[in-house]
Amino acid sequence: MKESIKKWLNTKSEFYSKICEFEVTRGMVIRTNLIVIVFVAFVMIVENYPAICLLLLLLSPFLFRKGR
Repeated sequence: MKESIKKWLNTKSEFYSKICEFEVTRGMVIRTNLIVIVFVAFVMIVENYPAICLLLLLLSPFLFRKGR
């Protein structure tokens, strides 16, 4: 099952590849969307909850890691 998930994540995303005009995998799309979600969450709560923002800031590099 793990291999089938890796294969699916490494498959080319036709939709995003057409938009970007270069090859984009499904894994890249998911990772990019997660980064945007973390950034938006950080911006929304930075004033009210600085401790949570620090936690998000510390966790965000894990979204960039490849080859887990």
